[in-house]
Amino acid sequence: MWRVMVITALAVVLVACGGRGGGEPTEESRSSVSTEAPAATDVPASPSESATDAFERLIDYFSKGQYGRAWDEMHPSQQALIAREDYMLCQAKKIGGADIEIVDIVDVYSEDAPIPGTGLVLPSTAITFEVRITGGLFEDTTTDTSHEFDVDGEWRWVVNEPDEYDPATC
Repeated sequence: MWRVMVITALAVVLVACGGRGGGEPTEESRSSVSTEAPAATDVPASPSESATDAFERLIDYFSKGQYGRAWDEMHPSQQALIAREDYMLCQAKKIGGADIEIVDIVDVYSEDAPIPGTGLVLPSTAITFEVRITGGLFEDTTTDTSHEFDVDGEWRWVVNEPDEYDPATC
């Protein structure tokens, strides 16, 4: 049973631990997404930390069960689709109790990447990483790539499967 739980946790981490809540987005999440293009005179802020630092913090949140903090750093276009409470509930069911550790950052590079569930494709920083998941008597290590997006000077991550976080089915 532990092997199944840990494999599930590993799969969830590798898809950036995400999904869609079944309920309507909250007014707070709707208001956090800007639909206006920045004015030509606006100078975009740039992040005060590296994309790798933001990614490592995200994995730390997952390992500590701090799913609300992870949602807080999700791309706002996906926050509008996924209710925070639904994300936290489903994430706890998927990862709960597994220890997640980054073994190595293999590569970091720029590329345009989709924001699943939105139709958007935006510039991102891709981070290829090796991660170890441990739970009970099981341990597995694998390599995958995640994306961080600069949104108003803050790094934001995305989930790969926004439809997975319906609280009725997660």
